[in-house]
Amino acid sequence: MPVSQQKKRQQKMGKALQSFLQENLKTTHGRIVLCGLLVGLCYFPVWLGVLIERAFQGSPGLPLMLGVVGLALHELWKKRTQLIKETVGAEDQLLGHILILSGVVFFPFYRNAVWSQSLIWLIVLIGIACSSWGLEFFRKHTVPALLMALSVYPRPGETTRLLWELVTPYRALDHFMAWAGSLTLKAIGQTVEVQGAFVSLPQGSVEVGWGCNGFSMAVNIAMAGLVMGLLLKQSWQKVLLIMAFGAGTQHSTNHACHPCFGLLGTVLV
Repeated sequence: MPVSQQKKRQQKMGKALQSFLQENLKTTHGRIVLCGLLVGLCYFPVWLGVLIERAFQGSPGLPLMLGVVGLALHELWKKRTQLIKETVGAEDQLLGHILILSGVVFFPFYRNAVWSQSLIWLIVLIGIACSSWGLEFFRKHTVPALLMALSVYPRPGETTRLLWELVTPYRALDHFMAWAGSLTLKAIGQTVEVQGAFVSLPQGSVEVGWGCNGFSMAVNIAMAGLVMGLLLKQSWQKVLLIMAFGAGTQHSTNHACHPCFGLLGTVLV
């Protein structure tokens, strides 16, 4: 891109930002929204830092989360004309302002953990949407609302892990993966015993834990399927099918890998 065009684009963005600030400073609602956005500005370096750190550890979270945020903003931008025309009831606006101001007040006191900052930022985002467009926003514009909710915490695998553990028996997935891994080992002629999450061979044993049950990778692939499905403007049925197929395929190929590799190592040694 030529330097002149780049400067023009920067100037255009600067003017748009200046206009946005000036317009919001004129009203009480606008000033409250700006206070809420300040929370997001403070949380952003933490959010990005976690994603970059995990990217160096081999996590695909950085491009995935940036894709989710970009897609959410794109969806909102497409519907900007409709959003401008939305009418907000006094009760919805009051509720939104309470949520925003609560987040602004509590944010400085809960900066010791990423999850607490992300939760407060989510509350602020809900408050901004509620006070700007009303509670109907979440029904009429489910996709961008869902995408923004998915993007606030930079470790989506941990969130889904907690939700999974709330609705399933204790270590159910670990036990299943250990059992599935034992079937593969038996298929290649090994003598295997399974006790809960432990898979034992005469030469040694291994415990199938959360880091090797394939759940986090399945979540990442499902999120990638969600982003790709929405980018390709597929129906929700097809999007869900893409997510399920991707996560299921990953899980089926992964289900025996970790216990097999670990135990085969003990066999070969």
